[in-house]
Amino acid sequence: MKITREADYAIRIMIRLAMAKGRLGASEIAEDTAISQRFALKILNKLCHAGLVISFKGIRGGYCLNKPAEDVTLLDVITTIDGDIAINNCLQEEGTCERIDRLLCPVHHRFVSINRMIRNELNAITIASLVRDGEILAMANSELKSAEAK
Repeated sequence: MKITREADYAIRIMIRLAMAKGRLGASEIAEDTAISQRFALKILNKLCHAGLVISFKGIRGGYCLNKPAEDVTLLDVITTIDGDIAINNCLQEEGTCERIDRLLCPVHHRFVSINRMIRNELNAITIASLVRDGEILAMANSELKSAEAK
């Protein structure tokens, strides 16, 4: 399982929207997250379609989160962009397995367990917690630079 660049960008966009005091335009989101505007719009469209983000048209338009950042997890964002989490093809709903019976496979049940752990971890990390982590890292970096300047 590898998180795609698009999912990574979607996470950045969700964090930026969570940090905003109001609506943000697509160009501002793209610039602040270092994503091309065209790609940002594609991602925003998927996030809107999934109900994670709301778009507003018109002169006062823009984008904002559809629910509190505390209620949106990394699992929500990643599965919106990349689909269901599966570390092996045999774990996908329509997955293929060369074994006739997955229940007899000595590895399958281990993959199921590992996959469940990954999903649980991603579901435990909220966008709000990532915003807080970013603020803490920014403060620590600022303090480090101040100490180095002295």
